[in-house]
Amino acid sequence: MLVKILRMSQHKNDLNHRKTVNNLISPVCSCGIESIFRGLAAGFQGNHQLFHFSRNFGLESPYCHKWTNEVICRQFSCQHNIPSYYMGLMRKSALAAAIMAAGFSATASAEYLYGFANVSINRLNWTDKTENRAGKNDFTFLEIEGGAGFDWGEVYGFFDLENPHKSNDEGRATAMKGTIRYNIGSSGFNLYGHIYDFNGSGLHEQNRLLGVGFNYRNASFFWQPFLAVNNTENNDVSGFNGYVAGWVLGYGFNLMDQDFMVTNWNEYEFDRDAEYVGGQSGLNGAAALWRNMNEKITLGLQYRYAEEKLGHESYQDGFVYSLKYNL
Repeated sequence: MLVKILRMSQHKNDLNHRKTVNNLISPVCSCGIESIFRGLAAGFQGNHQLFHFSRNFGLESPYCHKWTNEVICRQFSCQHNIPSYYMGLMRKSALAAAIMAAGFSATASAEYLYGFANVSINRLNWTDKTENRAGKNDFTFLEIEGGAGFDWGEVYGFFDLENPHKSNDEGRATAMKGTIRYNIGSSGFNLYGHIYDFNGSGLHEQNRLLGVGFNYRNASFFWQPFLAVNNTENNDVSGFNGYVAGWVLGYGFNLMDQDFMVTNWNEYEFDRDAEYVGGQSGLNGAAALWRNMNEKITLGLQYRYAEEKLGHESYQDGFVYSLKYNL
């Protein structure tokens, strides 16, 4: 969910880089019942990368908090007597994750440039208008997130668990996302792919995107747009579901000797299937302000927004309050 990507081993200011990189945006499960597979990339040490592909958490954070790195997780359900429809969805998720994991393992000799991981506790408070129009409820969610950059490209992922203190019937949900960008030479363009999966409270959806992206960055700013084909599977739609144009961006700055970062992730879906809830187009994203208190602690305030998305046609917005522990 996610300023400058430089080789940490070649820079004396790698500590400040790690702080800045820690906060790329991550979309919070916007509907309270919309959990999705969030990829988890963690445990990087030296030139060895250890990806933990796990999926028994329950989070959904479209927040990419570290440049654009995204990893895919393998989903397995903790529920019993799962209908065949969901088992099929899970099998496709596991297959896609396995393919990407194989790709990662094939890059064991690739040059490692940077990495990050964090855990966080977050609270999403919807505005009164959103609660009245869309019937949304405020909720707490836990998140695990991580990513890494290599000479060949980037990976990123997160996993969210919404309402961890409640039962499935009371609103517990999971969300997971995994993203990969594979560089096309030194052109700045890359092959882009991501899988987003949500499961909870009667809502089950998986989005599989494949397309082209671009990376731009300077000393304190980065912008990474993409355009992709959207393949969706839920209760109403199965297969081609239009296109998605989006980006992640961030700007790091210092104010009164304090490290801050402003980030934004934004996705616009268009030409969707007529049966998809929300119509043929929709908007989904978040804008955030992060403050690095120290090397380990980061505070965040996010403005979450969506329209004709998250299971409802109206405009929905709210604020997410985050406390992160950087690993």
